[in-house]
Amino acid sequence: MIVYKFNVGFYQTNCYLLVDEDSKQCAIIDPGDVCNELDKCIIDNDYSVKYIFFTHGHFDHIGGMEYYMSKFDDSLVLMDINDVESIKKKYDVFNANLKNIENTVKNIALHKVGAQYKLGNKNIDVINTPGHSKGSISLYIDGILFSGDTLFEHSIGRTDFIDGNFEELKKSIQLLYKLPDNTRVYPGHGDVTTIFNEKHNNPYVRGI
Repeated sequence: MIVYKFNVGFYQTNCYLLVDEDSKQCAIIDPGDVCNELDKCIIDNDYSVKYIFFTHGHFDHIGGMEYYMSKFDDSLVLMDINDVESIKKKYDVFNANLKNIENTVKNIALHKVGAQYKLGNKNIDVINTPGHSKGSISLYIDGILFSGDTLFEHSIGRTDFIDGNFEELKKSIQLLYKLPDNTRVYPGHGDVTTIFNEKHNNPYVRGI
């Protein structure tokens, strides 16, 4: 697996491109804005975009939604139903000023709890990790975790937005701590870390 990281938008959201080297299938994760470097990477390497995942529906993670759904219109677009509903309601933190919200959200597939998606010959596991938002998810594949805004290097996601809940976030992070210690964690903002590092050094949620 190859992981490309792109910083997008005003809040420098981490947008990722996850690639299976053998099949050249890839998944875009959290395109918070249009990213020319991401587009060039896909085109230059002749990658096939199979999935577009959104770890949650906050505006800084979905700003490029309409662009990438249109550009790769045969890809499967996935988000949790709770955050899709919040986007429909146009709550401030979910409002990315999408031009055609109703039509856009109709084309989002809603994952089921415990869902798996094939990328090449490996499985992407969807882990429900509410707390930062009600519909926050994390993605695990082959020793790699995309944690969205649930878990950061030595920090955690905010819970003071609508649908945020610290107790839920804490339980979600404790669930992630059950992954192997050498799991590489790619968060929604900031630097890459590991489960071991966070279990031992994260001051907000201690290891279990």
